[in-house]
Amino acid sequence: MAQLSEAEIKAQAEKIMAQFDDGWQWTDLFVIVPTVMELVEDATQMNGAEKQAAVEGVCDYVIDNTDIPWLPDNLIDPILKEGVRKLIPVIVDATKGKFGVNKSVNAGRAVAGAALEAAGSSEG
Repeated sequence: MAQLSEAEIKAQAEKIMAQFDDGWQWTDLFVIVPTVMELVEDATQMNGAEKQAAVEGVCDYVIDNTDIPWLPDNLIDPILKEGVRKLIPVIVDATKGKFGVNKSVNAGRAVAGAALEAAGSSEG
């Protein structure tokens, strides 16, 4: 089993935090989580649970070491951390194609195309 050390977590988190030097917004969470997931994706020595723990560790560090000016950290940090834990599996499922979004869109296009063809041939 391979896990990121505290020093590795801090180093990765510092890189992420540098991207948000304009100030932290809660919506940055939706940028940070996929970015951190990409960082650990190539860690072949880590299994899925270890990768998730690494992503959580880096995101937790970022959350703990940034301030949201409009809410107290003791209230918002636990919510953001829980959001990270809920967002990771959703992103993983999306990358595995489990939502079928493209299938639905493409199926809809095919139906619309067929309907347009049928409408065009019936007008003639």
